Amino acid sequence: MMAQKHKAQLIFIYGAIPLALLALFLYLIQKPDFLFWWDERFHALVAKNLLNYPWIGQLYPLEVFENASASSAWYNSHIWLHKPPLFSYIEALFLKVLGAGLFQFRFASALSMLLLYFSFLRIQILLDLEKWTASFIAAGLCLNPFLLKLMMGWQGMDHNDLAFITCISLAFWMILAYQQKKSTGRLILISLFIAAAVLTKWLAGFLPFLFWFLADFKKGRIQGLAPKLRALGLSLILIAPWHIYTFWAFPAEAKAAFAFNQEHFAAVVENHQQPWYFHFQQWGSHFFLLLALFPLALILNKTSKKAKPQFRAAVFSVGFVLVFFSLAQTKLPAFSFIALPLVLILLSSLSPKKPFWRYISLGFLLLALAQMAYLPFVNFADRYPENHSRAQFYRSLKGRLSPDAILIGAREFSNIEAQFYCDYLVLNLSTPTAFLQKMEASQRPIYQIVYDEKGREKELRPLP
Repeated sequence: MMAQKHKAQLIFIYGAIPLALLALFLYLIQKPDFLFWWDERFHALVAKNLLNYPWIGQLYPLEVFENASASSAWYNSHIWLHKPPLFSYIEALFLKVLGAGLFQFRFASALSMLLLYFSFLRIQILLDLEKWTASFIAAGLCLNPFLLKLMMGWQGMDHNDLAFITCISLAFWMILAYQQKKSTGRLILISLFIAAAVLTKWLAGFLPFLFWFLADFKKGRIQGLAPKLRALGLSLILIAPWHIYTFWAFPAEAKAAFAFNQEHFAAVVENHQQPWYFHFQQWGSHFFLLLALFPLALILNKTSKKAKPQFRAAVFSVGFVLVFFSLAQTKLPAFSFIALPLVLILLSSLSPKKPFWRYISLGFLLLALAQMAYLPFVNFADRYPENHSRAQFYRSLKGRLSPDAILIGAREFSNIEAQFYCDYLVLNLSTPTAFLQKMEASQRPIYQIVYDEKGREKELRPLP
């Protein structure tokens, strides 16, 4: 009887819950039938362009610019090095295998959310939380509206930030697994996930190493230093080739991208100025249900002895993340959420290992479900009529024009998403005159975009 109950529990936790979550994720990613502005449309176009030019991310063809030096700002460039390449290649793979559509583009993020569930689940179980409790909290976290909006592209930084959080969470899972049972396979997976994080969003991806080194710091020295250094070395070996390649093949673009990303710490970039306590506000706004579990855990239990090294390391690591991003002059909502697995480690270390905590975690899941219940019912066409209308217009053009057709006169930045929808080169109102003259001389068909009285795309007018 006990064996049957255990089997049913495993089927529910590892089968029914993730399948239900995946069904929800797939429903949500198809709800908005258009690309969102910052930054989903840029991510989508770069991924789509990789299907034809797989060696490097591209936004516009080089021919649009008078010379390579004129291609500078990340949103108006030929070579696109604004973000590391891994998540773009993953999205491009889904476009290649499943078709170049919006649902297919977002499908990778739905799977990222599923991986988050498993990583959150295993992190808690490895810290001795009861399986039902761990599954309820993991599922509740994956119903968080902020994370769901990242998956849908609705929240700025979208799929890139979600992929980053996922890679880091997987690395924490493997570190805890390695601490329980050391193996070469787990060591390699730690290196792979951390390298994947860095190749998704820069050096903050090394955060799991900080936790790992601190968790094994005992009596004035780091225990098991050699395997940690091997894992770090393997991560660096995996990360280095892309950086060497870009600085060798595209030195000007690589230096500009590196300098721009360095600037985020010392200066306010693109008007993302916020008070020093901004990231504390973000945690309170978006993860208050998770944080509300902490006082309950503190009242009902003390830190377990087994979890003390991980607890201390997680406290320091969370503090490091919050201080670092609070000192950074450019502040964006999801920056500090890479600490999610660390916060989960803290909560798991404090949580009572008693059956009644299961019911509290079930309450957390039900409240999380209520918190996100509005999302499936949002009518995106009504809420964002211009975006919906634009997507419909450009999709209707697909296959109707010559493949080398050029569309000019698009609203600023709307030409980015337009190129994802319709496969033609679409340029905005500031198209370089020299390029247009060159295209006219080459006899390429050029069309002017005409707008209706509401300012929405209406039709194309061929230029003589």
